[in-house]
Amino acid sequence: MSMRPRLPFFALSANGPLLQAWFARSSHARASNPYFLYGASNIGSFAALLAYPFLIEPFAGLSRQSAIWMWGFAALIGLIAACAFAVLGRARLQYQAIPLSQNRPLPDQTQAPALAQFAKWTALAAVPSGLLVAVTAHISTDIAAAPLLWVLPLAIYLLTFVVVFREKIPGAGFEWKLPYIAAVALIFIFSGASNAHALLGLTINLAFFLAAALICHRTLYLERPHAAYLTLFYVAMSAGGVLGGLFSALLAPVLFPSIWEYPLLVAATLFCLPGFALQLRQAPWRELAWPVMAVLLVIGAAWFAADRWIDGEKARMLAAVALSVMMIVFWRRPAAIIVFSAGCVFATTVLHQLIVERHTMRSFFGVHKIRETGEGSERMRVLLHGTTMHGAAPLNSAADARPEPTAYYAMRGAIGEAISSARDAQVLLGNIFAIGLGTGALACHPAAGERIVFFEIDPLVIKLARDKNLFPFLQGCAPDAPVRLGDARLTIGKEASKAGVIVIDAFSSDAIPVHLVTVDAIALYLEKLADRGLLVFHISNNVMDLAPVIARAGAVHGLVAWERTDITPPGVNTMRHAPSRAMALAREDTHLGAIATSGRWRKTEPDMRRRPWSDEYSTILEPVFDYRRKRVSQ
Repeated sequence: MSMRPRLPFFALSANGPLLQAWFARSSHARASNPYFLYGASNIGSFAALLAYPFLIEPFAGLSRQSAIWMWGFAALIGLIAACAFAVLGRARLQYQAIPLSQNRPLPDQTQAPALAQFAKWTALAAVPSGLLVAVTAHISTDIAAAPLLWVLPLAIYLLTFVVVFREKIPGAGFEWKLPYIAAVALIFIFSGASNAHALLGLTINLAFFLAAALICHRTLYLERPHAAYLTLFYVAMSAGGVLGGLFSALLAPVLFPSIWEYPLLVAATLFCLPGFALQLRQAPWRELAWPVMAVLLVIGAAWFAADRWIDGEKARMLAAVALSVMMIVFWRRPAAIIVFSAGCVFATTVLHQLIVERHTMRSFFGVHKIRETGEGSERMRVLLHGTTMHGAAPLNSAADARPEPTAYYAMRGAIGEAISSARDAQVLLGNIFAIGLGTGALACHPAAGERIVFFEIDPLVIKLARDKNLFPFLQGCAPDAPVRLGDARLTIGKEASKAGVIVIDAFSSDAIPVHLVTVDAIALYLEKLADRGLLVFHISNNVMDLAPVIARAGAVHGLVAWERTDITPPGVNTMRHAPSRAMALAREDTHLGAIATSGRWRKTEPDMRRRPWSDEYSTILEPVFDYRRKRVSQ
């Protein structure tokens, strides 16, 4: 991205401190404490956050939004100029001191804040900023892959500024309840309870984030400097926000194999309690001895018990629960809290990795877990991304046998039938293009004389699929199959040849990327599709019905759309043949082969009243509401 698109955002971000500094120099009765304006600005951010997906995105495309942005920016410039004339013309030369009744005495304006104070402001801003990214990643991948779920943590983050950046802020009574909430949150983070009770897990995680952000931001407000150093204060806050976000979004995926930054930041919030660090420094070192021994005893017992008396998941969970209970019991002792919280972090991260999920890997695109399930001949190795299965392989197959595709890609499944029907209609497919690699099971679908090409954006997925000791499909069926690394919208256009079938199966947890199902994307696919070829979309989803969206986008290009909801045959393991939904799009019904006559597929008529999704326009609310209506009608 060039520097020019960033300049408007930079200008916007600088306006808040600028206007507050002007206000502090005015003759207004509240000019001595301008910080309440920061809370007011976050009310505006909160309103815009809620308005965009519900009031702007469904009714305005990107071009209209760009025009609105331009006129809004012009109006902002005018309003800022009006503020300059209204305030600075009558500004006082001196800042007034904030009354001592405002929570704490403030230093003289001639005393610049020390470097240590600047660092403290930065740290207090960094912890909730890092938590915002970590909590969002956890709830949207490990609890529920639902659209717009990311709005909840961001809304809480903004509202905490509104609550505490004002003259009368909440009392400090709730602050020392944080260890209780932190202990419960640590139990839920990796215990598996969030998956079994998604609503409860979501509530616990958001409640902790609310408490942590309130405490950090309240402490920031109490530590605010004299208005003369207001801009320095906001520089520190901005630096902290950037550092916290960078840690969770960019550094953590490189440093940690799973979302370890979340429990680490949970423990870090305890240091943000007012006076906590001072009490910790004053605590005698001998108070640390017995908590350390208790932590070592609990973790050692869990490690020894794993795979001997109980499985590793239960052993680690019991260790986390025991240490969390100790946090609650000894919450009045800062030294004990730190030791027990550190033990909880170890139990929910390192111990979890060593005795439970030995095959957990992470990339920029998320956490991939490899688990083994089932017994005997039905024992399977499963690839998970968040809460969603992305493929499975049998563990008891003969080493020299050709692998049989499983899960959503079973030969008689919806995707498998679409490929075989296209083959019947075309005689020979030539190329099969597959957007999304997963475990590589689609590599076993090409017939003799056919070639499959994969398009995958995550290098870690490519590494896993090519490891024959984990998933045998790619090496066992098409070891020479090329895998193009990058976004398929960019890489598929570079292919010199055309394909008889293009399978679009690129999921991020439980959602297909919007830019792969638009009118513009389908136009690109058609350029690379043979005249009698098929587009096959895998649309299995727990929260969205993508069939009307894809049928409408296909209708723009004159395509016909057919849909099949596949179920697991009686007596078959769901890992070998998983339930799924797929759509097949073709230029004519005659190109569909058996799809149009088998009775297992139904034609999906597009709703021409809808506005088709494009690179210019899309709204996630439509498929969500479609899914809810479909569930109610059933």
